[in-house]
Amino acid sequence: MSVKRTRARITLLSAALVAVGLCLTAPGCSDDRHDGHEDHDDHEGHAGHDGHDDDEGSAGHEGHAGEDRVQLTPTQREQIGLRVAEAGPGTLHARAAFPGEIVVSPDRLAHIVPRASGIVRQVTKSLGDQVEAEETLAWLESAALGEAKLKFFAKQSEARIYSLDLPRARLIHKHTLSLLAVLEKMPSVEELHAVRPQEVGEYHGRLISAYADFVFSKKAYAREKTLYAKKISSEGDLIHAESAFEKAQADYLAARDTIPFEAMRKVIDTARKQQVAEFEAAAAAQNLRILGLSDTDIRALDALVPKALLQDPAAAESDLAARLKQERKLAWYPLRAPFAGTILEKHITLGEKLGDDAQAFTIADLSQVWVQFNVYQKDLLLVRAGQRTRIEAGIGIANGAGVVAYVAPLVEEVSRTAVARVVLENPDGRWRPGLFVTVHVDAGSFEAAVVVPRTAVQTLGQRQVVFIEEDGAFEPVTVTLGRTSDGSVEIIEGLEKGQRYVVKGAFDLKAKIVTSSMGSHAGHGH
Repeated sequence: MSVKRTRARITLLSAALVAVGLCLTAPGCSDDRHDGHEDHDDHEGHAGHDGHDDDEGSAGHEGHAGEDRVQLTPTQREQIGLRVAEAGPGTLHARAAFPGEIVVSPDRLAHIVPRASGIVRQVTKSLGDQVEAEETLAWLESAALGEAKLKFFAKQSEARIYSLDLPRARLIHKHTLSLLAVLEKMPSVEELHAVRPQEVGEYHGRLISAYADFVFSKKAYAREKTLYAKKISSEGDLIHAESAFEKAQADYLAARDTIPFEAMRKVIDTARKQQVAEFEAAAAAQNLRILGLSDTDIRALDALVPKALLQDPAAAESDLAARLKQERKLAWYPLRAPFAGTILEKHITLGEKLGDDAQAFTIADLSQVWVQFNVYQKDLLLVRAGQRTRIEAGIGIANGAGVVAYVAPLVEEVSRTAVARVVLENPDGRWRPGLFVTVHVDAGSFEAAVVVPRTAVQTLGQRQVVFIEEDGAFEPVTVTLGRTSDGSVEIIEGLEKGQRYVVKGAFDLKAKIVTSSMGSHAGHGH
């Protein structure tokens, strides 16, 4: 391709660009500089390798450094709305947007498992149902629960029996001491019969019998002594009477000392047995709680124990056996909701056997949910606990608002992100777990030395550039970007304070350079 044909193509391309309001300061666009370049090109073209296109192509590449400068006439500036301003400081309002997901709060999630393995007898709730706290979800029948209930009945009955025995033992001890006080006065048998009897139990007979023997033998011995003195009775009779008296006296003194001790020991032993029985009854009740029964359920079971145990234990135990036989649901127990919520999962069917590790239901309180999102390393300084956020889900769902409650102190090794969380109130249930949302975080405001509109920054090749004005022309300079706001960006390097730069029209200048580059390469003939 000849130099003249190349120059003609460039001239035609420049004319076409001028028609749309753009002009490139390349050869053939500016008349003042073009003439000199034409002569130079002609000279170089003939001084090369016999006019080969390779020399012409080399000349074109040498001119690329100047192709980035763009010059516009006042009319062209007006056509594209170009506006220039001095670079200076500004305030940036940091707002960051992150993709997130609505998740159930683990603090408001419960997996309902049986307290004991058993057969499902009734299912009262279904998937998606709203339940209240302590509401019954299903009924199970468990052999372990039946045994635990029977043990509770036995221990509770035993504790009630001892609750009667202890006061009676204390009363017997008291009456025994009273009887001993009377006997200390050495009443006659006739006087003793006149004393109003009190409940002393088995000790009464032993004491009265020992005392009567003592009194009788004492009189017999006294009579024998009198008869012996009068030579009416023999010495052998006297010795026999004396021996009987001493034995009766010893038996009485022994009974007088031993019986109060035995009565007191009976009180202590009964009290100990009552404490053990009450402890075992409490332990049996606690075992029922472990198996899922509430205090109300346990009180209802306790009501089955007949109060007649206090009056007639034998008849009461027979009555209790009859009641338990009629209680067909003795081994049944309920699965209850720990709090009000929604049933999210149900893994239970009528008649199946569930182990004590089976997850029968999953319940969640969705009145408050979490918004979970990942924060990349570059944004970690922007997000912190306490910041206000706006939650968007689109698809007709009204925006929500919440506060950043947590930012993980560790960065995940694979994704290099930190998990952050927003607690979101959900009284109407519109925030459903699994929804994808956008979390807009208000990161506050800060001052920067050089701030420009985001539209002033353009991408040229692999560079971020801002167009500056020098000697009436516009040239892109590479810049390093810093923090961003909704419509502004901080310039860390490349644009100095006070420099004039293109505020509006930067995209048109970029298009001019890109179009010029395409036309220039087309003319090289490579």
